[in-house]
Amino acid sequence: MVKNPSIYVLGDQHVVVFELEMDGHHAKAEYLFDEGKILDYTIEFNGPIEIRDNLLNLAFEEAKKLIKQHITLKK
Repeated sequence: MVKNPSIYVLGDQHVVVFELEMDGHHAKAEYLFDEGKILDYTIEFNGPIEIRDNLLNLAFEEAKKLIKQHITLKK
């Protein structure tokens, strides 16, 4: 589940920040986008390795959804 999504504009770039909850574990994700493409990201997660990969994949997909929604709303 995604919580507290925010999008910040830095010139032509966007930063998407949100929190994730999965199986009782929490993560904070920040993605830097330029023209809809991910340039860089940071994910803060403390939990078992078994959940980490699934959570990373979920964060990646959610970031792409959030930026796509934002770009669509701007048009």
